[in-house]
Amino acid sequence: LGVSTYEFEVEVVSMEGYSLLWNFGDDSFSNLDQIVHTYESNGTYTVTITASNGQISLVEELTIEINIPGLSVDEIEDDILNEFYTDFLGRPCLLPNRGSIYIRTREYESGKKIRDKYLYCD
Repeated sequence: LGVSTYEFEVEVVSMEGYSLLWNFGDDSFSNLDQIVHTYESNGTYTVTITASNGQISLVEELTIEINIPGLSVDEIEDDILNEFYTDFLGRPCLLPNRGSIYIRTREYESGKKIRDKYLYCD
């Protein structure tokens, strides 16, 4: 829509009686089907949409890179304090298998927590 403004929309067709939770990766959230969101700073953001009906949850993620000259820049170094993997059922994986896909969670010094889908290759 604009240099740092995006329109997000979700249509859930395989679940009834669900609720939504958008996480825009910048400490902003919404529970609407369709939302317009503006990023205030340059950076890489992971947008997560979760649909849940109390019995199952569907999660989808998208990474957005905002790099607009003149938009405020966050140049604070934010070291990773902890990184761990879970399977798609939320169970911890202490010894991930090479070539498998997991949910990777990274916890940073600032308190920020980023989750993403990750193909384990180590």
